[in-house]
Amino acid sequence: MLSAQVVAHTFMIREGSNLYDAKIEIKHCTVDKCSGFGKMSLYQKNTQKRVDAFESEDLNFYLDKNAKPTVNVARL
Repeated sequence: MLSAQVVAHTFMIREGSNLYDAKIEIKHCTVDKCSGFGKMSLYQKNTQKRVDAFESEDLNFYLDKNAKPTVNVARL
């Protein structure tokens, strides 16, 4: 169950996977980093049905030069 805490910034990640899109909601962002309470939801690309979600009191990630979350994808 997701909590009712307020988030201030929302990002959609569509290029991180061939199968899923991700929605990241987080409380605080600066020019190059986001941190604090956050939620992440995972959606199937073909249906946009939510397949999983989690939240963290201490989510941290960096932003690229376009103010978007950096996405690291390794293909094996």
